[in-house]
Amino acid sequence: MLRPGGALALWWNVPDPGVGWAAEQEARIARSLPEYHSHSVAPEAPDLIRALDLGLHPVSRVLHWTRRVPVDTHLAMPGSRSYFSAIGPAAAAPVLAAEREALRDVFPDGIVEEAYALDLTVTLRPSASS
Repeated sequence: MLRPGGALALWWNVPDPGVGWAAEQEARIARSLPEYHSHSVAPEAPDLIRALDLGLHPVSRVLHWTRRVPVDTHLAMPGSRSYFSAIGPAAAAPVLAAEREALRDVFPDGIVEEAYALDLTVTLRPSASS
């Protein structure tokens, strides 16, 4: 419940689909793990907020950012997602090993330039005097 003048912000960092290697990685993982990203709500966030209260008018933006990290640090992020936890370490290991090899082809120095799209949705509840 938002009080008058309150704000609600929802955001998700997702691999940037506009960056070739990141899109290819997401496609490879999705082929290996059919449930991968099946529970994402980021695309529906504005409609979910509107359903909470008809007086809310969410605004959505996609922001882009990057960082450089070692391959294993990069793989720790997808490896920590519930999709990998659900299949267990034995099933996750070959998927992550294949990704490590694919990343070494793109980033031979072992440093991955991660590219993210930050899906951001913000809404403000009008103040009582508005």
